Amino acid sequence: MTCPACGMAASRVHSTYGRRLADRPIGGRRMILRLMVRRFLCDNAACESRTVAEQVEHLTTPYRHRTQAFARMGKTIGPAVHAPRAGPKKSTTCLLRFRPVASQKSASTPKVRTASTRSRGLTSSS
Repeated sequence: MTCPACGMAASRVHSTYGRRLADRPIGGRRMILRLMVRRFLCDNAACESRTVAEQVEHLTTPYRHRTQAFARMGKTIGPAVHAPRAGPKKSTTCLLRFRPVASQKSASTPKVRTASTRSRGLTSSS
């Protein structure tokens, strides 16, 4: 494995850890992949990145919790499924972020009770 920061070899295993990735649904059921990932020590003493986590080609991306295929699916389907909305552009990697905004109902004028109308049981609009 090579270090992405300096390009030198990283051959010594530092540690291992479990990683969970969301993948495309199969048969309508959510898929979670569980991987055991190794962290390697960079062999370059001057490198600013001391350890490097291994990546599975075409499956994992650093710091992401979804497979590359699931992220592509979200980018393709998300905008087509839901109507665009005003405001800042949201990430397209999660379909839940593309929920359509509920239509705004015309707000009626609120009724305010003042001290004088409260004693008589009346309401006035403001």
